[in-house]
Amino acid sequence: MQSIKSNALEPTRSEMAGLSTGQRIIRLLPVYGLPILTVALIIFFSLLLPQTFPTYLNFRSILADKAIVALLSLAATIPMMAGRIDLTVGFGIVMWHILAIGLIVK
Repeated sequence: MQSIKSNALEPTRSEMAGLSTGQRIIRLLPVYGLPILTVALIIFFSLLLPQTFPTYLNFRSILADKAIVALLSLAATIPMMAGRIDLTVGFGIVMWHILAIGLIVK
């Protein structure tokens, strides 16, 4: 089995050298769009709901809710970096959500 390194989203230095600032931003959006969107949403809701959203309790609740999925996602990173695909991580994420929903309903 042969692994192929994908760099489809990562722009090279030579590719970025000839671009204007606007073109660079458009080229980097697919790569860094999700972290930018996350920061933008945090700022937006912090300004919109300053009494409820940017609180320690809300931050702790969000972290506690997504801790298992984050750990499983980190576990999926290792085989992906090695050029392999591990489908059992997806099974673990789905199983955790089914278990959590079942416990919430009961």
